Amino acid sequence: MFKRDLLVRLFIPIHPKSDGSNGKVGTAYPVGLDLILTAAHVVFPEPETRDEARPIEVLWQSSPDGPNARGWYPLDKNPVVWRHPNLDAVLLRCARPKSLVRFGFGSLSSSPIPDNDRWSSAGYPDAGKRDDDREPVGFHGTTHVMAETDTDFEVDVEAAPALETDWHGASGMPIFLKDRNEILGIAREYRPKFSGKKLRVVPICRLLKDPDLQQLLGYSHREQRRTTLVKDLGKVLGKSTKAVAVIRDESGLCREITAAPEAIAGALTDETDLEAVVKGLRASYDAIRKDRTLADNAELRDAEAVLVEAVQRLVPFLCDWHRIAHVREQCVGPGAVLAEIDCAFEMVAEIYMAAAEGRQTEYRIRRSETDYPEGKRNRPAPPIMGIADQDTKLDLVRSDLSGKLLAGTWNTTRDRIDDIMIGSLSRPAGGPPMSRKESIEDAASELENIANSGRYYLTYRLPADERARRELQAGLETLAADYKALAILQLTGGAPVAKEERRKYGAFNQMLPKED
Repeated sequence: MFKRDLLVRLFIPIHPKSDGSNGKVGTAYPVGLDLILTAAHVVFPEPETRDEARPIEVLWQSSPDGPNARGWYPLDKNPVVWRHPNLDAVLLRCARPKSLVRFGFGSLSSSPIPDNDRWSSAGYPDAGKRDDDREPVGFHGTTHVMAETDTDFEVDVEAAPALETDWHGASGMPIFLKDRNEILGIAREYRPKFSGKKLRVVPICRLLKDPDLQQLLGYSHREQRRTTLVKDLGKVLGKSTKAVAVIRDESGLCREITAAPEAIAGALTDETDLEAVVKGLRASYDAIRKDRTLADNAELRDAEAVLVEAVQRLVPFLCDWHRIAHVREQCVGPGAVLAEIDCAFEMVAEIYMAAAEGRQTEYRIRRSETDYPEGKRNRPAPPIMGIADQDTKLDLVRSDLSGKLLAGTWNTTRDRIDDIMIGSLSRPAGGPPMSRKESIEDAASELENIANSGRYYLTYRLPADERARRELQAGLETLAADYKALAILQLTGGAPVAKEERRKYGAFNQMLPKED
């Protein structure tokens, strides 16, 4: 969802005009750890001439502590790393303050523009001027669908500036799908004669067709992954001719494809509609399950296992590639990680982590039909399941990390986490007993040893109480410092995100193994 903390105010120096003005203001938003997106006409103003002798400067809404006057940061002399050849969009290289890294960045939406959907944002229009400064102003409204030939789309604004000209400075403002971390477009201009209540917006789905932008945002990683996945998935499907036949007959995805396993694998990875693939494989899975109720045998059991493995390989690959680049940049690699991830279910967090690491998903067994299971790499995990003391500690930790932590209780929660981590990871090799600190260090060292095939992580949600929030955030920073191989991920998705995830991944969830 839109985060005001990441809002960027731009100052573009121009050669002084007769009225004494010497710069233009615009709005930008990060779409990478060191990339911000804005309207091209902000960076290349016309008919004014940009003053190349002075740097473009940025002011971060929540971190005005740059070296220049009032906390502005100067950009490099040539910060433009990409400009669309036809549409009004540009990317600037822009490092961010360390305090804002954990907030991630906006995910670019490749989906078509929805009609009559809600959007929200904020920008730096002239309407927000206060004396010799300006404040960010929030906006919201509804979207309008665009035609295939359109180069922009319209949004309605429910509380617009009184004067149309007071929109100046908001150009480049990100248009977010409400309650989602998905940018649909960037504000280009107001539409005249509508009292400032309509904006023209550059559509992200058009920008993402540009191969240079794809390269910058990590699309090449996905294509490399596809080559490997087709081979691996072909080998999986090659284990069961029955599974291949059922996919061709029941999924509605591969009827025109030869029965060769790698050809089926290529067709499935070429699909762009994740929901269609999941539903198609679910239909194939259901057909196998139905046959098993009539005459269970090894062939059908093997076919079912192949379908379960195939879907766990495909779903991470078919996720939105820019969203996954977002997760990969934050969470994959050495060192402690504190990051935000835009999902509601731990099950979906595992999909995103698997996609970022180029692996299949790995889940704990579902406990019921309605269980959305955690990934096996989601720590802490008890050393031996079924031992009452360990299971109780784990349940209490998960409750505290699910947004229910009470102020003043973090130290107890931290002790429980350490108990579980030590019990599952620390293996004393004889000699005198280790101190508590040494046991934690031993567990942290072992976690690094076993993290060679994928990152381990811990998910949490912030509690509503402000004091408890601060206590949890401070405590998790010390946890990250002690367990450097652990990515600590805040799940930010609320009810609307949960609803979408149930729709998109519910059929996938029902294919995951469940307790008898």
